[in-house]
Order: sequence, then structure tokens, then C-alpha cells
Amino acid sequence: MTEISIDEFRQFKDRLDKAKKILLIVHEKPDGDTLGSACALAGYLKKREADFKIFSISPIPADFEFLPFSDCVTGGQSAWDENLDLIVVLDSSNLKYAGVEGNISGLNPKPFIVNIDHHASNSMFGDLNILKTDAASTTEIIYSFFRDLHIPLDADIATCLLNGMMTDTMTFNNAATTASVIEASARLLAHGAKFRDISRHIFFNKNLTVLKLWGKALSKLSANNPWGVAITLVTQEDLKAAGLTENESTGLSNFLNSLDARAVMVLTEQSDGTLKGSLRTTRENVNVMSLAKFFGGGGHKKAAGFTIKGKIEKTADGFKII
Repeated sequence: MTEISIDEFRQFKDRLDKAKKILLIVHEKPDGDTLGSACALAGYLKKREADFKIFSISPIPADFEFLPFSDCVTGGQSAWDENLDLIVVLDSSNLKYAGVEGNISGLNPKPFIVNIDHHASNSMFGDLNILKTDAASTTEIIYSFFRDLHIPLDADIATCLLNGMMTDTMTFNNAATTASVIEASARLLAHGAKFRDISRHIFFNKNLTVLKLWGKALSKLSANNPWGVAITLVTQEDLKAAGLTENESTGLSNFLNSLDARAVMVLTEQSDGTLKGSLRTTRENVNVMSLAKFFGGGGHKKAAGFTIKGKIEKTADGFKII
């Protein structure tokens, strides 16, 4: 557990208020937490008429385009202005995971970097590191920033924050759910957060094509191994047959987490020749982050992931990674 001091929040606010050009960074293949965190801060910066952008190296999933301030997100290199004096990296354990390691190393002079995250695997890469490993999400930390410094919330900012809390807790249904996140979510609802919009866009939006792809993955599901881990695969062939990209196949590992298994792992072939592993568990004595870190990834004890080079090949003995 890492506690955040009020002085750290004050220093962060001071940096936000005094910076001339600000870049908020979400991690590669952004999820609801990283986007919710960035968009909530964008709401604050808009009110101050600050000069800022949100950078994402990957396209925003269509599921999250409903979020207020999501139109501030860009993937263009113009975001890397030579006059940047503040970078805020959200929900990323390291700069490589955010996909911006090369961009930042090429900046001269180097801007001040604020690192805000809830992953225990965080490498503390910032000039200011705001880390709380027992927070359910990074949006819970951003909520605490608003609350502790008495910064007014409106319905748009509240919606962004609640979106992150709901996605990282699977609608308050996984091991990350705590009393503090329930209390925070209730206060966000009181400020006008659009619970139904979040639910509709994130959890009740699976179309027939995605469900058929999941059916293909379910047909490959196997738990016959010494570790008691349920494993399934999504190949590029499966994605092409469904007319989908890897970014449109997310959510399967969360769905499978209801299985009676020590853990679940979904391996998805990426178009760049890598494999993305997504790990989930509900077991108290299982830590999937340890396995993810072994493969160079990270995350939480109950939800983690990694990316490795390779592809899936079907053999007479089953599937193997080559």
C-alpha cells in the first residue's frame, strides 16, 4: 500500500496551473481507466483555458468515444511540441507501456513528468510520482485529487471518473472493489455522473460479430494443465474471419473470469507480430501479476497482462507459440 500526501496533490495542482503547454498521456491500447483519468483532467484544464492535448499512440476504442473531452485525444506527432513543459502519464507502469519512451527521450529540454498510477509494478519514472497501489483504479486517485483539494466536480468530470472506476472493477464485481471506491462512486453519481451511459457503452454493447468471435475462442478453451489455468487463443485468422481488429476483441478475459479455475489467460495475436496475454483471477491466493512480470508485463494481483514476440501455430498436438 502507498499513501498519497496532500503535499503531492498540491504540487501536482501547482504544476498544472503554472504550465504553459501540457500533454496528458494515456497508455497504448487505452482502456476506460486511462481514458477516464485523462478526460477528467482535461475537464479541469478546459475550465482554466489551459493549452493542453491528450496523446494516445493507439486509436481510441469506439466504446469510449462517448466520454466527455475524448475529442481532445490525438495520435499526431504535433502533440510533441518542443515547448512542452509538463507531461502527465496516467495509468502506466512505465513509459514503454505508455508507448512514448522514444518520444520523451527525444525532447530537449525535458519537460517535468508526473506519473499517476495504481499498479504495484510501477517503475517510478516520474519527477513526481503519485502512486497508490491499493486504489481500485487510477481514476480513484484522480477523484481523491479533486476531493482533497476541494476542486469542484461537474457531471462531465464525474462521468469520466466513474467510467474508469466501473471498467477497472467490472462494475464493482471483481477483487479490486473496495469500500472507498463504492463511496467515491456514490459521490460521483451525486455530482451527475451518467451511470446508464457508461453501462450502455461499455458493458451492454457487444454485437453479434464480437460474440461469434468469443464463441470461436471458447471452442479452444483448455484447462487441462498442471497449473489449473484456463487458456484460450484468438488468432489473426479468427479476427480476419470475423472482420474485426485486435482492439475490437477486448473483454473476453473479464468474461472468462467467472470460470472455476485458478486463473484465466487469453492470448491474442496482434497485427504487428506479437502476442498479447491477458490474465485474470478471482482466487485469493493467486497473483497473476507475478506471471505477467515474468514475461515483461505487469498489472495487478488479480488482473495483469504482457506482450511477447511470436505467433500461434496449430500442430497435431495442439496449439503452440513460435
